[in-house]
Amino acid sequence: MNGKWSVKDVIAHVAWCESEIVPVLRTHVLAGSDFWNLSEDEGNEITYQHNKDRPLHDIVNEERQAYTALLEVVQQLGDEDLGDPACFKNMPAEWRPWQLIAGNSFTHYEDHMPALRDWLAKTKEETRNT
Repeated sequence: MNGKWSVKDVIAHVAWCESEIVPVLRTHVLAGSDFWNLSEDEGNEITYQHNKDRPLHDIVNEERQAYTALLEVVQQLGDEDLGDPACFKNMPAEWRPWQLIAGNSFTHYEDHMPALRDWLAKTKEETRNT
């Protein structure tokens, strides 16, 4: 996955992205961690290094918590919150809040699905051959 990433690493990455967007949606202020000042590759590498030696069950629990928090806050948003960047302090006028949510959730999941499917197919093949 993404070169050296395992399935666990992808889950950790997705959890981080979901966790980053939740405070924005809660406060209606477009502000994030210091990671937002890094390139995507730099942020991904730091997240990978931070999580690569953590146990899978910790990563999965963290992802469940991140997803639950994201789902809860999204369900509280109204149509205006999703479509009007003026509802969020510091959000550029050309952005749409729903696109920010999508990029940190369902469209982001789609980005990683091919690698996960490849891993699953490889694992099934290895299981058949043993």
